[in-house]
Amino acid sequence: MVVFEVGHPAADAGDDVGAGPLMELVVEFWPNHYMALCHAGDASFEVGDAPRARDYLERFLQEYKIEDGWWSNAHAILSEIGD
Repeated sequence: MVVFEVGHPAADAGDDVGAGPLMELVVEFWPNHYMALCHAGDASFEVGDAPRARDYLERFLQEYKIEDGWWSNAHAILSEIGD
């Protein structure tokens, strides 16, 4: 939880790439942490790793059911990635 709390403010401020490695570490030890999955997916997409972004964002959507901005963003990225 401490690792998430360190990286989360940067991710929420728009620096998903900077926070990405910390979010991936959170997911490694807490695989269903929906917000870490979301930020890790965003970061992976921003650095051009579409397969990893797809994995994280699909897992995020399995955990997160609220149709809000996070949910919409995940769907938008997945649409952009395509099949």
